[in-house]
Amino acid sequence: MTEDEAIFVQEYVRTGDPLLAITTSQIRHPAYSLEVTAQQLLARPDIKEAVEQARTASNGEVVHIRHTRDSLIANVQHVYDRALQESDFGTALNAMKEVGTLLGLRVEKKEVMVESKPENMRTADIVRLLQELKGKQYVEIEPPKNTSAASS
Repeated sequence: MTEDEAIFVQEYVRTGDPLLAITTSQIRHPAYSLEVTAQQLLARPDIKEAVEQARTASNGEVVHIRHTRDSLIANVQHVYDRALQESDFGTALNAMKEVGTLLGLRVEKKEVMVESKPENMRTADIVRLLQELKGKQYVEIEPPKNTSAASS
């Protein structure tokens, strides 16, 4: 087991959070996200055994960390800094997107499909759809593409 893997095990046993543990360690796999890398580590027999030994040594105590927006931003900033050091620009970009989302500067795009045209819907159905959408934020709303108009 490498030193970074030992740090991962210690942090995982301490916090119970595989994502926080993988972020704390230096372990990165260029083809996988941090979550997938953490899952792969936890699936390894030597890591499982080390986790069990560490839990036994700590009497099974887990420190549950309450995350705040600021602590999450700091963790993501840490991921961003490491990604830049390793020239992993995809991870760095995803980290900045996450910071933007946490700060409320970025809203993820959601696609809503309506099966029938509003003019063919009953008022009660339109009201029900609007109530489902109430409170959700949208960056853009596009009408469906008219395939018959595109072919003419």
